[in-house]
Amino acid sequence: MVNKRAYISTLDDDDSVEMALIEDSVGIYSKRKNEYETGKVCLKVGGEIINLGYGDSTISGLGESGAPVQLYWTDGSLDVYNYDNESNVHVSTLTNLQKLSKGETAELTSDCLIEPGINTQLRVTIDKISYDSTHGEDVPPIQEINILCDIFSTTVRDGSNDAPKFGQQLLDTMRENPIDSEVFGKNSRKLETTIQDMRENPTSMDEHKKSVQMITSRVENLYNLKL
Repeated sequence: MVNKRAYISTLDDDDSVEMALIEDSVGIYSKRKNEYETGKVCLKVGGEIINLGYGDSTISGLGESGAPVQLYWTDGSLDVYNYDNESNVHVSTLTNLQKLSKGETAELTSDCLIEPGINTQLRVTIDKISYDSTHGEDVPPIQEINILCDIFSTTVRDGSNDAPKFGQQLLDTMRENPIDSEVFGKNSRKLETTIQDMRENPTSMDEHKKSVQMITSRVENLYNLKL
């Protein structure tokens, strides 16, 4: 169990958002062949490299110690670190603006915009409740179900590519804690087909928002009554 979940988002000209879950860390850098080239801005999110498709000469390239700007979790807190970027890193919220020079770190406690370069703005969205099955802590089934329902419905609503993964965690947890009820069977089957369709048709996420909200509401009500 952790108490936060966070996403990093890239904004294009029409303000649409591509969201990536920050599970461990994110590196922000410019992909260059040499120090004189203006390379493409890239995000390293876990094992995935996201090329933003444009150059920013004010963002440094990868060094021996990794990306010049880094986001990472430390004891449940998300930090942004200007390791050795050519520019100051600006972090802005609705009420505050921070400027990070080389070697400086700031804790991210709310939604914010990060500007690692003059042409680059990245949005970080922070939710206060999250679940991570790898921690292996004992969690009461009803609490686990409620948390996973919240995460699944939120990631579907936000259009996150991680939605099927959290949906599968919910389905697996339900199967580990079955309830002898017709409602349980119907919603388990509906959840399974919904997850499968999301995986096979990633662009169908919008079509499932209402049905996922209905499924998760019914599942939460079922477990709250029975357990």
